[in-house]
Order: sequence, then structure tokens, then C-alpha cells
Amino acid sequence: MKKIKKLLALALTALTISSLNVLTVHAETNTPEENCSTEMLFYDPGLSGYEYVPSRKSFADNVNWRHEASNWVSGTTDNIQRSVSRTVSTSLSSSQSATVNGMIAQANVGFEVSIGASATWSTTTTFSIPYGRYECQYGSKYVYTNGTENYWSIGKLQSSKYVNGNWSYMSFSNKVKL
Repeated sequence: MKKIKKLLALALTALTISSLNVLTVHAETNTPEENCSTEMLFYDPGLSGYEYVPSRKSFADNVNWRHEASNWVSGTTDNIQRSVSRTVSTSLSSSQSATVNGMIAQANVGFEVSIGASATWSTTTTFSIPYGRYECQYGSKYVYTNGTENYWSIGKLQSSKYVNGNWSYMSFSNKVKL
């Protein structure tokens, strides 16, 4: 019985140390005290292909257009309409579908353009300017992600590399009091 407890403790320690899933832990004993054998697999023998393991994500505004506007008439709001443009792009260090889908899931926002593409989109927008001096801004919201891309073959890790990506996912407009 003591050998079984030691084997179970050893299996639990190996499970804690290992970053891979334990799929089967089989203990077979002829008698309660002796001739104990175990079979342990610390990988999925059916796992083959790419896996994305997310690490970090962040969001940022990329201002593509700025305009200073002022309204010195108290109690009124000026509306200004301007033609504006912004850059949209998608840049990823991997094109493996598992990694791309993992990055999208990590960020929870999709691409505006295809991978490797960049474009300038133009539109007209209106800013409401209350009393005072303001900087009007227009641009693209970007997400930045990184993680690890693992390649598995028959349940064994073959390669692992750092991957990252950034892409625009929507426009924004803002005004900042100066």
C-alpha cells in the first residue's frame, strides 16, 4: 500500500511540474505491497498540428488626423464637418490558422483588412465644439497581441516560437480640450 501511495504522489508531482495534460494514469498491482507497475502518458498521442498559447494583449489609439478648433461664443456649440482618413492594417508574424484564430480569440476583435494588407480609408465626420479650444482627432484603434506558437507531431512538441500581431479593428474620433 505504501508503494501505491508513493507512486500516486510521484504521479501528482510530475503532473504539477509538467505543462502538458496527463491523459492516462494507470496503476496495476499484483499485490497491495509489491510488484507495482504504472503507465503514464504526459501528452495526447493524437495531437498533431499548430497550437497558439496567448501571452499578452494591449489596445491603443493611432491618431491619423488632427485639427484644432475653437468656439469663443458662450452658450453655443459649433459643429464642424471635415473629410478625414485613417490607416487600416493587419500584421502577424505567423499565418498558421490555429495561431491566427487564437490571436483573434485572445483579442476578441477581428481584422478590417486581410493579413499583410494596409490601406487608407477616408470618410466625413462631424465634431461638436462647445465653448473653448479643442483638438479634434480621428484614427484607428489597434490591438497588439503576442504568444507562443507550438507545433505538435503525434503528441510530441516539435517546435515552439514567439509570435506577435497587431491590427486595426475600428475607427475612433475624439476631441481633447486644450
